[in-house]
Amino acid sequence: MNVRIAVILCLSLSFLGVTSTYAIDPPQITAKGIAIYGWKDNVATPILLKKEHQLFPIASLTKLITAKIAEDLYLPDRVFTISKVAAATEGTIPGIVAGATFTRDDLLKALLINSSNDAAVALMEPVGAKTFIDRMNDELHTKNYTTTSFINPSGLDPSKKSKLKPNRLTPYHLTEILNDIYLNDSFLAGILDSNNVEITNLTDNTPVSLKQTNALFRDDIYKNKMWMSKTGLTNMAGQNLAFVTDGGTAYDYVTVVFLGSKGRTVDSKKLLDWLDLVVNNQNYGG
Repeated sequence: MNVRIAVILCLSLSFLGVTSTYAIDPPQITAKGIAIYGWKDNVATPILLKKEHQLFPIASLTKLITAKIAEDLYLPDRVFTISKVAAATEGTIPGIVAGATFTRDDLLKALLINSSNDAAVALMEPVGAKTFIDRMNDELHTKNYTTTSFINPSGLDPSKKSKLKPNRLTPYHLTEILNDIYLNDSFLAGILDSNNVEITNLTDNTPVSLKQTNALFRDDIYKNKMWMSKTGLTNMAGQNLAFVTDGGTAYDYVTVVFLGSKGRTVDSKKLLDWLDLVVNNQNYGG
């Protein structure tokens, strides 16, 4: 969906090239790109922006699109066998091994909560890499999220020899994707709101425990502020995070996307503390 931006006075802050809606200066964080919007009656108001229309590598935030395509392609109880190729994919999750079998919904949980690259490949394999990635790119291009194309379902960096560009999106368009899932896909939103889940290897009925990759879900001060979340991390992308949080007295909810951070947990805490001030006090600039 297209984000409709409310027209309000914005203060341009000289440091970091940040544009903020509020008179209270935002914290200095390490992220290279930022898009924070407050949503009220499905209208988005910019709260904090930095290079929101610039393309950045998004690492495992790719899996938001991967999950949407897998939902379209397969029924919830479709069973997938983890191949040797999938199991050999960079990144290891105990219990997701060659020969193990899982339903689509359990693989989606592994994909989004524990950011399993094995699950991304397993979900792609039944239709083949070209068909699956073409479907991902059709989704991106049809909804005008980007004119660039993804090269894989995991968000892993391409090899240096390939000269391919990594999967890239803008903070602005990631906001649209995040908001679309939050409003229109209760199943995926519910997964992204989970701290710990258990999935089952149907081959021998072995349970596999998964833990949310966003550490704030286990922080007593901040865990209730995480309504849904997805992390990303590669060498090219740095540390990425997209989440939905409380809108206070000003908004129904707030979407937060930041890319290229050097410390996503510290950046998140700073932003959440600042948001508590501005969305509750409604301290507009001017």
